[in-house]
Amino acid sequence: MPKVNQEKLSEQIQEIIIKQLLFTLTNLESPKQTASFLSDFLTDAETIMLSKRLAIAIFLLKGNSQTIVTKILSVSYSATGAVNSWLKNADPATLIMLNSISQAEEWKEIIYNYKMQSRKAKQKKGRKPKDLNPEAISQINQRVSGDPTSNQIPDFESVEGPELDLEAPTTQKVTGPSMEELLDSE
Repeated sequence: MPKVNQEKLSEQIQEIIIKQLLFTLTNLESPKQTASFLSDFLTDAETIMLSKRLAIAIFLLKGNSQTIVTKILSVSYSATGAVNSWLKNADPATLIMLNSISQAEEWKEIIYNYKMQSRKAKQKKGRKPKDLNPEAISQINQRVSGDPTSNQIPDFESVEGPELDLEAPTTQKVTGPSMEELLDSE
């Protein structure tokens, strides 16, 4: 948990500095500028902490258990529980953004690679992993693909904003450049 000075800021100062942070982030003009700013502004630990928090949210929204998320991301149960709690009370716009981000193929790859490594580890220990029946495979595929019939995905019909196609999740690979590519490109 990040440490914050115990002396309380005045509400006025706190409001001003938070507004300025938000203003700064929203006025970054390109992914390269954003990557450059964040790599200078945040420590490596802060970057990883925020990235893990985002990943926890995505995996939980895709219907993965807190146990699996905890193992995949090497985080504590309290971290997954805290993110799960804020997801339940999250602003609808936040949920729409997270749902949009969750369509990237990389999320599926992480889950798939974890499951394959887990199976290989069991085989190395001399234990035969359970064969997956067709129903179990279907359930895994639904979770990995973020199937909208999962009870973990919130109802977005009452939310104004961009319309989501929850009937057919995209399989299109949505990727952006890496942080290094953004910093190296002109």
